[in-house]
Amino acid sequence: MLHRHRQREKAFWFMSLLSIPLDRINVRAGTQVRLHISDDDVEDYAEIYSTSPGKLPPPVVFGDNGGPYILADGFHRYYGAKKSRAKAMRCEARPGCLDDALAWALGANETNGRRLTREEKRHSVEMAVRAWPEASDRKISELCNVSHHMVADVRRVLKANAANEPVPATKPRLQGGNSPTGLCNSKTISANTSSESPIESGVSEKNGCQAANPKQAQNTPEKVNQPQSSPINNSAEKTKPPRPLDLTGFYIPEEALVFWNRREEIQAVLSRITQLKSDIKAQHDAGDLMYARVGNATIEFLDRAFSYFSDAKPFAVCSQCEGSPSFQPKGCNMCGNTGMISKHRWDKATRPEVKSLRAKRMEAEK
Repeated sequence: MLHRHRQREKAFWFMSLLSIPLDRINVRAGTQVRLHISDDDVEDYAEIYSTSPGKLPPPVVFGDNGGPYILADGFHRYYGAKKSRAKAMRCEARPGCLDDALAWALGANETNGRRLTREEKRHSVEMAVRAWPEASDRKISELCNVSHHMVADVRRVLKANAANEPVPATKPRLQGGNSPTGLCNSKTISANTSSESPIESGVSEKNGCQAANPKQAQNTPEKVNQPQSSPINNSAEKTKPPRPLDLTGFYIPEEALVFWNRREEIQAVLSRITQLKSDIKAQHDAGDLMYARVGNATIEFLDRAFSYFSDAKPFAVCSQCEGSPSFQPKGCNMCGNTGMISKHRWDKATRPEVKSLRAKRMEAEK
């Protein structure tokens, strides 16, 4: 994956200039290396796009014909074009997937645009190390245009943070999915172990007793000796649905719940892609001439599609917006404003300290 981006000029013939609608460009795929978007730069680009957009170099996007495309280079230009109310913008379109776009983005600002700060360079190294943990320091240094000493330092800090991360002895809300690889089957979540907080359910955290109703304290002595709640109220409390949890055992906010409930849609698409690949391979093995023209390129295309849909399947509450992207002034790049992230993003893009804080919060709420 990394060697394809060492000498980009060799891949020039794979590039095509296209006018792409802005709504077909994905800017929330996790390829933004800069820590902040400069409002001043956006204003400047918006003015240029309003008068003479041809003066600006085209942004670089990756994807298949027809899109959607993943933006790899040119975030300020994209937001400038959007602010100028442009409907489309001219882009360098290159074939590739999310990994290709990320690899390009990590070294994009070395040759054009405003140079990255030292903090942003370290951030780019963190992104590369998490995306390709097996890559050597020198390969990542070439990709990010930094010294291999910086890569070694960042890797050392990440390992130290991971080593200091407290690992709970048990995870009461997950059963059978606590393997070292982090794999977890959604069916292993126990529906009976989810519980409400003491404030919401009216249950004391210490002894599990029913909390006193303030209105009942004002009742007459005859009513005080009666049962505190009627059978109808008890039935309503028992049937109240528990707060849903993601596959890490974290409570899902209301804003992200609508996308969490649709995860089976993505799983159905993944199953169809897998079945289609299996059918094509079976026909090839049988020597069916009808499938002779459906070669390895089709299998690779299906593999990329499987990767895209896997990245769309909800696994955990977003580690950046905490499942509430509407609270972010410019939206959430991590989850694409869904409030949920995939298992790949949880494993590779979520900081160890965030995982540690979540484990502590859930431990405190038990």
